[in-house]
Amino acid sequence: MIFRANGQKAAARLLPQAWRAAEAEDVAFLKLEGPLPRGVEPLSIGTSEGAAGHAFQTFGFPDQSPEEGIYGEGSLLDQTTILGIRVLQVKSSEITPGFSGAPVFDTKSRRVVGMVTSIAAPDKFGRLAETAFITPAETLISIYPDLVPSDVRPYMGLSPFTEKDAEFFFGRR
Repeated sequence: MIFRANGQKAAARLLPQAWRAAEAEDVAFLKLEGPLPRGVEPLSIGTSEGAAGHAFQTFGFPDQSPEEGIYGEGSLLDQTTILGIRVLQVKSSEITPGFSGAPVFDTKSRRVVGMVTSIAAPDKFGRLAETAFITPAETLISIYPDLVPSDVRPYMGLSPFTEKDAEFFFGRR
């Protein structure tokens, strides 16, 4: 693996017990051999419940930038099923082949709420060209229970702290 934060390389191994075929959930988990490199911060994973309507960011390695990668963004629509498998539908003009397996970071909850799974082919009317699907975090956690979800948001960004945020603010009455 090569970490974008610092360009450092690290070895990882596939976890066979947490692999699912393309006809199923289409996921594979890798376990890092050793600690995270210096300067690399892990992203928190949280549930996708309530994420509909939120903006998201992702990062993939399409043909246009297979080594360095590029960012993508869009909006989370809602839950649906494809071939009996629960997915979340998203709208993005940037997600394309090369984003498969990329984390989907909900910018409002500040958590990874899923992983890019597939993109829709436009229909004969040219519709669905910006439609993609993600495997929700709940599915990822059910496949690999060592993932620990966190929907606690201690960092408020520029939002003011109020009484409901008291558990994250100390020092004043």
